[in-house]
Amino acid sequence: MTERLWIGLGIFTLLFFGVAALSQWRRIPQRLWTHPAIFALAFLGVTGVIFFFGSIELVGRYGLGGLVGIYAFSGMFILSPLFLEPIRWISRSHSLATLPDMLVFRFRNPLVTIASSLLLAVSCLPLAAAQFSIITSLIPAEHDSPPQASLWLMAAMAAMAAAFIRLFGQPERAARAVPGVCASAAIIAIIAIICSGLFAILQVFGSIDSLNQWAEASHQDQIVMRFDHAYALILLFFPLALILPQQGFLLGLSNWWPKHSPSGWILPFLLLLVTLPIFPVLWAGLRLQLDVPLQFYYLALPAALNQSWLVIVTLVALLMVTISLITITALAIGRQLVTSCLITPGRRFQELDLDRWLNSRRVVMATTWLILAVVVSTLNRSQSATDLTITGMIGMSQLLPGIIATLYMPKVNAKGFLAGLLAGCGCWGYGVVAAVFFDATPASIFGMSIATGSENWPFWLLESLTANVLATLLVSLATRTSEEEKQYAIQCMVDNLPAPQRQGLEIKPVAAILTDLSHWIGQPAAERELMEAVDMLNLDQNDLRPVMMRALRDQLCFQLSAKLGTLPADHVINQVMPAGDGPVVDDITLLESQLTGEGTVLSGVAAELNKLRIYHRQTLQNLPVGVCSIDSAGEILLWNNAMTSYTGLSEQRAEGANVADIHAPWGEILCAFLSSPEDSWQNRKVDDGQHGTRWFHLSKHKIEDNSPFYTNYQVILMEDITDHIRLVRELSHAERLTSVGRLAAGVAHEIGNPVTGISCLAQDMMAETTDPAIRESAETILGLTERITSIVSTLIDFSRRSQDQPLQSIALKASVDSAIKLLELNKAAKAVEFRPAIPEDLLVKGDLHQLTQVFVNLFSNARDASPEGGRIDVSVDFDEQEQLVVHVTDEGCGISQDNINKVMDPFFTTKDPGDGTGLGLSLVDSILRTHGGSVTIASPVAGGKGTRVTLTLDRA
Repeated sequence: MTERLWIGLGIFTLLFFGVAALSQWRRIPQRLWTHPAIFALAFLGVTGVIFFFGSIELVGRYGLGGLVGIYAFSGMFILSPLFLEPIRWISRSHSLATLPDMLVFRFRNPLVTIASSLLLAVSCLPLAAAQFSIITSLIPAEHDSPPQASLWLMAAMAAMAAAFIRLFGQPERAARAVPGVCASAAIIAIIAIICSGLFAILQVFGSIDSLNQWAEASHQDQIVMRFDHAYALILLFFPLALILPQQGFLLGLSNWWPKHSPSGWILPFLLLLVTLPIFPVLWAGLRLQLDVPLQFYYLALPAALNQSWLVIVTLVALLMVTISLITITALAIGRQLVTSCLITPGRRFQELDLDRWLNSRRVVMATTWLILAVVVSTLNRSQSATDLTITGMIGMSQLLPGIIATLYMPKVNAKGFLAGLLAGCGCWGYGVVAAVFFDATPASIFGMSIATGSENWPFWLLESLTANVLATLLVSLATRTSEEEKQYAIQCMVDNLPAPQRQGLEIKPVAAILTDLSHWIGQPAAERELMEAVDMLNLDQNDLRPVMMRALRDQLCFQLSAKLGTLPADHVINQVMPAGDGPVVDDITLLESQLTGEGTVLSGVAAELNKLRIYHRQTLQNLPVGVCSIDSAGEILLWNNAMTSYTGLSEQRAEGANVADIHAPWGEILCAFLSSPEDSWQNRKVDDGQHGTRWFHLSKHKIEDNSPFYTNYQVILMEDITDHIRLVRELSHAERLTSVGRLAAGVAHEIGNPVTGISCLAQDMMAETTDPAIRESAETILGLTERITSIVSTLIDFSRRSQDQPLQSIALKASVDSAIKLLELNKAAKAVEFRPAIPEDLLVKGDLHQLTQVFVNLFSNARDASPEGGRIDVSVDFDEQEQLVVHVTDEGCGISQDNINKVMDPFFTTKDPGDGTGLGLSLVDSILRTHGGSVTIASPVAGGKGTRVTLTLDRA
């Protein structure tokens, strides 16, 4: 080997392993490896030499048709809403890491994943042989070397790939290492290709005009105008983004899919950049008459122009691209073969460390595939990277009918898919593989010779796909499709959002799930997977709501699918958390969460319908009436904000829970109402111990014939009518007070006439007699009549309505004294001592009669709570805002802490029935608010007893 080849190998080795090692440095932010540009470069980097250095041969052989084929590859990304987005949604919803996983998820047959995995493994061998053929051709191109040198170089490159897999093949390491390495390969290749194009124009032709003149003079511009194989190249290259294992491996790394994926302009722009120098380099090589195959023009042209540094850069780029493709393909194939061939439904791993076992088996499978790739490279009869690449791509294209059936054809079944795969692979093996690798001779049927070989690949591509499609359709029509397969076929349809399914589930605590899961995958793996699922869902281990158990089940299945494969993971989950036998319907609760997170990617009618869903959801959430929807099993599907305010139970805790599990008294009330034959409950009284007594009106509606999927689901409306009930009762009480006032005024008037007569007779007695005893009696009678007159006057004043009168300046002492006089009229009441300490000239803004009513209510409560002969103090002071503060303090039993926050509620009382209405303090609070003041209560005051009521009023 020459010095330049040794330098290139050294730089390649440092870059290949250096970038991978640097990616593990945690100080480098994760977002660097998931940046859209890195993502697009990585996608381009693992396409292999056919998209970089082999493009010269492709265009030289097929003209502009070859260029159209390369651009067709980017068409899949441009049309991603039709293919990539649906596959991404299905893969992310069910953790389908590989294409075989998606196919077996759709067709529900283990043979599907085995057949598709083996087909990909076999069809990728020619692609690896194409990469090795490029590398081994460097030795005779650089220097005369023995034949064994090529084999040793292939073995060395395979060993490097195996070492990379051993060091960085674990999922958590590969998620950072693989994108960085593949993107680095693409960057170096783009630099080498663009520089080669610039040197071709500037040094070989001198200018672009000279290039065009030479192309016209040599008729090269006419030679490349060939599109005879363009149709086959488009058909071959277009689905590569869906089928190539290395592309799927990139997508499967930690469900890696940036928000701004290369479905837009990034990847097509990079492909355009790579193809720009093709014609300048091709025509420069033809003008210089380079004696090397077309695929080596990018390497030979800088050497012919004595650009040693560019030769080294091109060598490094060539090695990076080829070894990156071989390595990532080996990683992808190893992962597919382990999940499809080594792990079968029902296999237990309780005695193994699952992660270590999986990693070791993946390394073994990947290494085995690398050895087979080296062996196949020694068997091929063609040194053309294009021939080998096309051979492998025809084999992989046999999965295309299955992919289309997954997204668009729900009537295709597993038997049809396998039959089509067998028919297509038979044509591919006979017409292309046998001729390329084993020099098979053409056959003759009915006297007609059937041409085989790489030069006839367009014919065999169409023949194999035609046979595949016909066999798939005919067998699918002739055989029966299982109900399970029909169900999953509908889930995979391109116009369906993968909706989570809801079915009856045996509720288990997390500890029981851990025990059962350990029987299948071992204690360490079970703990790791279960705790990861719990953390991912932010799940409280005591939360046994059905919706959370279903979410935990789906998350566990999601995680296990990435490690064990689709069907083995389903089998384990069905054993650990078995589903019930009830009907399967969409899980509305989880579907809402999924739409909330994924709704931004919707477009067209789906996006407009999602906007309508959000509008109606917000309307229901913000209604002033409580709304809850309950399924036939009693699980809550909708719980709006009003229900949260009524019950204190948040939407997050309520939705997905069983209505019977709601805390008292709401669970019992709702369950009783659901089972009641009545459609409405009027004036339902509820005391939840926190908000006091409240009244509700409940009504319900049962969903029946108009929605067969949700029969027996019920919607409950609940309205808080407490304010209405209180208002009615307050108005009734006010009316009673008004009637009493009118009666008192009438009685006082009737009493006044006899009292006046008595007073007149007493005065006559005093005037007509000189007897001291009689005069003393007459004076006593006059004093008593004056007292009666004063009492009657107070009653009349108190009974007057003054709600509409403006606030006036009144003497606070007069109001307090009037209240005390009224209370002293009841001689049967408990004897207490009122001690008002209020200045005579202290004026406040208010209504005399309303304030008198306030003090009557306060003094009455204080007297009832005080012991016989107790003392009730009334004092005043001023607060910081110069408002008047009145304190009414008693020596009674006090108010308990449980009741102190309820005493202001209307109709709340601790007195015996008939002794109180519960409206006294509520009325005090109402009157104080109309006066711009407030009332607060403190209890106990001292020694564990006594109550102090504090009023604030505005001074006049």
